[in-house]
Amino acid sequence: MHGALGEDGALAALCALAGVRVVGSGPRAGAIGMDKWATKLVAEAAGLRTARGRLIASADCGDAEFDGPVVVKPVSAGSSYGVSLVRDEGELGPALREAARFDRRILVEEVVQGREIDVAVIREAGGVRWAAPPLEIHAAGLFDTAMKYDGSARFTVPAQLSDAEATALSRAALTMFDALGCAGVARMDFFLTAEGPVLNEVNTMPGLTAASQVPRMFAAADVSYVDLVSRLVRAAEVPGR
Repeated sequence: MHGALGEDGALAALCALAGVRVVGSGPRAGAIGMDKWATKLVAEAAGLRTARGRLIASADCGDAEFDGPVVVKPVSAGSSYGVSLVRDEGELGPALREAARFDRRILVEEVVQGREIDVAVIREAGGVRWAAPPLEIHAAGLFDTAMKYDGSARFTVPAQLSDAEATALSRAALTMFDALGCAGVARMDFFLTAEGPVLNEVNTMPGLTAASQVPRMFAAADVSYVDLVSRLVRAAEVPGR
């Protein structure tokens, strides 16, 4: 269950009430991870860098000021729905209105220059958690909804990284996984800059199609798709217990 009512903790909460085991994170991690503003606050409290940003209420879209190239996104939405790259002042209003179709709270962030690197973390049965080899996304411009699902995205896995870069990314991914209290598998999306990793966002129930990033990362660690699903099922538990 990817996206609203699945990834945001709603389904996990229902399973908790029913005493049903569920693959993945519980209600708290799902709800916080789906809220991009709350995720930023948790990340910064855990010592991780994020892009500078500000919140705008949908009712205040007409009063927003343009202060350079920015990314506009709904605070709580998945798969890049409602996300826009704004390069000039005339694009800001339409971008805010598009984001407002998905949430009453809108996040406006500075554009971070860096390589787009994803890291998947799994928590196995017994509590051991580890990070799969990082994956790099190659996209000209915004890695948007269409590119995520039309098969045109290009990935390199494992990403070509120095030992220090790979260690920093894995450490940051594990830190965020633990800070949110994630379970199952989660995907942490970073920009790798000259100053180190900058967290973009967290997916506590990432896509698991054949074209998705997470299965590709675990395949690079010699964990097949069937084995990955089996590990997730074995680690399933009743949320909150």
